[in-house]
Amino acid sequence: MASSNRSLKSAVDLCYNDEDLSESELVSQFEAILKTNPDVANKAGDEGITLLHRAAMYQSPDFCKLLIDTNPDLVRTAHRSRWLPFHSACLGGNVETAKYLYHIFPESINIPDTIVDTILYIC
Repeated sequence: MASSNRSLKSAVDLCYNDEDLSESELVSQFEAILKTNPDVANKAGDEGITLLHRAAMYQSPDFCKLLIDTNPDLVRTAHRSRWLPFHSACLGGNVETAKYLYHIFPESINIPDTIVDTILYIC
């Protein structure tokens, strides 16, 4: 269990890239975590925020693709406020990742949050 928690913390840290790693370093380290502990991709915090929600806000489409390849349903996973990873990418101003996530799940643009606002209204 301790190893799983360390892997999750390491994965979360990579989503934020506080160490200012290059794209290839980020992807390589993330691949290593997912290879040894693939269930990390499915973990969610108390609010239902997954690693894909975090990565969508800050990382490239390639980084997000690693998570989606591990579990394709993550792209449709909403957190407590009903935000999808697509919403996170839009709110983070991560245009390329938002385009990528929209391409995979175009219906996400019309899915409202708990206040009944779509991402178009929020942005």
